[in-house]
Amino acid sequence: MPLYFSNNCGIDLTNNNSRKLLEDTIQQIKPVLLILDPLYMMLGTVDENSATEVGSVLKWLTSLRNKYGCSIMLCHHYN
Repeated sequence: MPLYFSNNCGIDLTNNNSRKLLEDTIQQIKPVLLILDPLYMMLGTVDENSATEVGSVLKWLTSLRNKYGCSIMLCHHYN
């Protein structure tokens, strides 16, 4: 089973350019599972502990899941 790693330092899931980069990568690789780790480093100024603030990012990720048929795993590290 192929396994791909991408370390795109500075990816921000609230930024349209970063979103396009991620979606382009999904289109190219066609993953079965996308793992985003750690979530807090990909949210820009959004508070990862606030459901209200994270909601738009989660909705966008859900749309990617539905569009490309891949599962998405988010890793959130608690202190």
